[in-house]
Amino acid sequence: MVAVAAMEARHLYGEQLTLNYTDSSARSAGEIVTLGGIAACYNEDVAADTLGHPAVTGVYSVIKDGTSGPVFAVGDAVQWDATNNLAVASGDFAIGKCTKAAGTNEDRVEVVFYLA
Repeated sequence: MVAVAAMEARHLYGEQLTLNYTDSSARSAGEIVTLGGIAACYNEDVAADTLGHPAVTGVYSVIKDGTSGPVFAVGDAVQWDATNNLAVASGDFAIGKCTKAAGTNEDRVEVVFYLA
């Protein structure tokens, strides 16, 4: 399995719509990915070339930089920095909207994933 330093995302609540997807890479529970422009989160470890079911909806606690921000207000767009594996205000792809304000020193932000 792919080693993820800290769980990138953890499902908190809300209905989870999942996709059937076979990735050529192994994926870890909590890992955030983009599938053809759709943000998704794996809820279980999945071996490479094995059918997985990443979720594309639901509210998640997502890791962010807890030392220098960013700050998110309810309703702010949240994106994903795929290089540093952090929620950011401007990144590689959109993951959803902030559902609970997160300050500079907080290391997680609540995000609702949804299909646009």
